[in-house]
Amino acid sequence: MGKPLDSDLKRFAAVFGCAFAIYLAFFGGHYVSGDEAQRIAWAKALIDCHCNDISPYFPSEHYAKYGIGLSLLHVPLILLARWIKSASGIPTEGPLNMLLHTFNGAVGVALIYILLVRQGVQRHTATLGALAIGVTSVWFPYSKVEYAESIVTTLLLGMYILADSYLWMPALSGGLPLQCGRMRLYGSHSRAQLRRRIGNPGYQ
Repeated sequence: MGKPLDSDLKRFAAVFGCAFAIYLAFFGGHYVSGDEAQRIAWAKALIDCHCNDISPYFPSEHYAKYGIGLSLLHVPLILLARWIKSASGIPTEGPLNMLLHTFNGAVGVALIYILLVRQGVQRHTATLGALAIGVTSVWFPYSKVEYAESIVTTLLLGMYILADSYLWMPALSGGLPLQCGRMRLYGSHSRAQLRRRIGNPGYQ
């Protein structure tokens, strides 16, 4: 049973690598939206003063109007960029922080591959299909801009896939709606299977 799993992991990694290489070939490497300026300012405030006052980095505002999630993701990248600059004198803050979104885009494409395989699509076709979606859809420009929506989409895709094995996973994305969507998609058989799983945690 380990061989199919190993094959899926290798194919997942291959799809991710291909998507990441394609996105890097068109990598912008610089901040695009004003929204990100507030998120980066909050991350810097957390590093420098352990506070939420962003005015030293964003003079027109004292507090960011966005959630803290992306700011926390940027903290290690800002620290890494500062270390690189102190060691080499090369400013890398923009490219390093934008790589987060390029990485996220590639993960999203790999998750689409898994989703297609679970729907019964052949692995080779699923690979080509996932890469085609990643290159020809709106997902492609989202790999070059720092919008939170793409990261949320990737998280939802991951939760959707993991919900097959972990029934509590939909609760992280707002409770039952995600699981209800799965049951509508798969029909009454899935609902009966879900009831058996809930009644018998050891059910496979």
